[in-house]
Amino acid sequence: MLALLDPRLRFLEQFLGALGARRIEWSSVEPDHVRGTVVYDEADADERQDFLWELAEAEAPPDEVLALATMIRAQALLSIDKLMVSSEELRRRYSAWSGRVYGTAEFEQLLEALESIEVPMLDDGLKGGDAYFIHQ
Repeated sequence: MLALLDPRLRFLEQFLGALGARRIEWSSVEPDHVRGTVVYDEADADERQDFLWELAEAEAPPDEVLALATMIRAQALLSIDKLMVSSEELRRRYSAWSGRVYGTAEFEQLLEALESIEVPMLDDGLKGGDAYFIHQ
């Protein structure tokens, strides 16, 4: 139920899910950060990755960015972290998904907002320089 209350968790479920997460184990949800573990394969203990997203709840991505991540996940539009369709095709699909026609400039701003999000990975509890992100 925690995920329903915090917009950061709702976003991370879709964003990390699009990037291959089967499940997320939340270890710390604080006013200034969210920490957890992405589980890729329930049967393999090595298929896990810790993360720390230092972001206040009020700074969570807007609903349109959440909806775009949700659509990307639902339509399996990523190859690892790279979009498999052009931004124009993504705009067309998102317009159909959302029931609202987005102009090119407006959609590019939305896509840039999604692409600007990085969720740092942790190695042995420390930021190692790698991060979850989506790009073209």
